[in-house]
Amino acid sequence: MTSIAESEIPLVNGRVQPHAAPRYLLERGFPEQAILEVGWRVEPLGSRHLLYGLPSEAAAALVWVIPYPHRNRNVAFERVRLIDPVDLERFGGDKYRGPKGRRTALYDPYHALAGPLDAVLLIEGEANAVAVHMMQPELAVLCLPGHALTDQMAEELGHVPVAFVRIDRHDKGADAIAERIARLLQSAGVEEVRLLPEAAGLDANDALREFGAEDAWVAVNEMLEGAQLLEPDADGREEWAVMPKPALPPFPLETLPVELARFVEAIAVETQTPAGLAAVMALGTLSAAALGTAVVDCGNWEEELALYLLVVMPSGDCKSAVLRSVVAPLYKLEREWREAARLTMRHQRTRQETLQARKGKLVRKAGGTEDFAERAAAESELDDVATELDKIGEPVTPRLLPDDATPEVLAGLLAKHGRLAVLSPEAPLIDNLIGRYDPKGSANLHLVCKAYSGVVTAPCSTRAGRGGVGHGGCELGLAPLTSRS
Repeated sequence: MTSIAESEIPLVNGRVQPHAAPRYLLERGFPEQAILEVGWRVEPLGSRHLLYGLPSEAAAALVWVIPYPHRNRNVAFERVRLIDPVDLERFGGDKYRGPKGRRTALYDPYHALAGPLDAVLLIEGEANAVAVHMMQPELAVLCLPGHALTDQMAEELGHVPVAFVRIDRHDKGADAIAERIARLLQSAGVEEVRLLPEAAGLDANDALREFGAEDAWVAVNEMLEGAQLLEPDADGREEWAVMPKPALPPFPLETLPVELARFVEAIAVETQTPAGLAAVMALGTLSAAALGTAVVDCGNWEEELALYLLVVMPSGDCKSAVLRSVVAPLYKLEREWREAARLTMRHQRTRQETLQARKGKLVRKAGGTEDFAERAAAESELDDVATELDKIGEPVTPRLLPDDATPEVLAGLLAKHGRLAVLSPEAPLIDNLIGRYDPKGSANLHLVCKAYSGVVTAPCSTRAGRGGVGHGGCELGLAPLTSRS
């Protein structure tokens, strides 16, 4: 079937003209109100060409812009479709493009996932999803862009009792694609998965344009009624029990101080992430800032102000961006500490070297003289030099935020700095604690268990006289965000 871009949009010298571009959506059978409702636009790509991996020449290309809504009803990102056949030939690749580095997501223009669902239709193509909604607004319909369904998408649908899957049969390997999607849904917990049959060569958008919403729905409804039930995969493997998925309440932002709650909300909107992500990271940052300043009296025991927090999210969910914004004040503080300590440390090292040289001379003098009074005077001065060296100690550049460190290294860092906070978008510390470098894979949790309660620890050291890390200086603020599921 010839596309509208090739036949029904006027061309001049083989190119789509800007004044005719809005007709592209209207001629596909979508009324203006439906277009406005989902936020579709037709416009030049402009400076966004880099975002979609296109050359600078693509800035003038007309594209159909398809906003993908976030669960909070803001726009998460926008997918675009090159309209002009000349542009498709010039730039190559797929006619649909998403932002570089952005993971694929379900297209849910009517926020079906925000409420309880009895059934859902998964269909390829954003236009098809909107077309089916126009035919039957009561049916929850989602789009699988490029018939790509990830494990995370399937998990989002695990609570739905019935799912219908419709893949264009003219696509190469369509049957295998449809079954793979259906199996993923079954694994995620969907009780009943049905595959829609061949649709006589017409997709939902074609049917809407040619027959209108009412008549097109008759054909689509017949496909739904004739959908084939996918039987469970009988390969002899024992099925895993489906774990319950309780609906978690939203993070109680009202419990945070007003300014902090506003900050968290702003970060969530800016990064299009759940507010709980920024809120948990903010609590970890505050815990790091408060380490060693107070102790909570719980009656029969005391608690430090250290929090051990762990956020589990899939890869590509903007954890690093959120962490960077929330933890920025601590990195700024650490830099200020290092800058302020630079001159002091220089003086300390210079004085330390002078005293060491003086100590060497006094040792030789005391050991080389036979005069009792002279030796006593040298030894007395040696005591003064040793006392001053002890006061100087080991000049250390201030550090608050280590990252990838073994428990043994952390013990040494705690001995030097007194308090630490591990705030990371990945989980290297967790890997180290559970035995990444241990030949037997044995976990080493002693340090973090002691640090949580502020218990005195005495790391082994080759430097004589270091001793243990005292109570009140042994907090370890641990708040990694991990990509593990």
